[in-house]
Amino acid sequence: MIKKFGLNRTEWQVMELLWKAKEPVSYEELEVIVGVGFGRKRRIQKFIACLENLLRLKFIATDETLNIARYYAICTREGWEDSWTKNQIRKYLYERHSFFGIYREEKGLSEEEVEELKKLIEQYEREET
Repeated sequence: MIKKFGLNRTEWQVMELLWKAKEPVSYEELEVIVGVGFGRKRRIQKFIACLENLLRLKFIATDETLNIARYYAICTREGWEDSWTKNQIRKYLYERHSFFGIYREEKGLSEEEVEELKKLIEQYEREET
């Protein structure tokens, strides 16, 4: 399964749709646009699991003011990509061997390269504030 910024294809489609939507989107609208279709029980179950996962991870939320669950993205696409990238870098700094599988050798990055990455992260975080 290919993942884009940590999301599977269906999750990414849902997020793309919610990022582009001007207002919250109902389950039925999401189902039609993503193409789940009725009569395909497994696909519907997978889609429901996708929505539940995005809700659990707090990437989306629901607005139930009209007694109908309507979904919306909590963060922007740029915010999500930025946050995901920072988390991957932080993960690497603490677990060098797992950073995208780039450095599979035992030695990984040198201490100087790690320090340079840390400085870049600190500089980036200062620029955000």
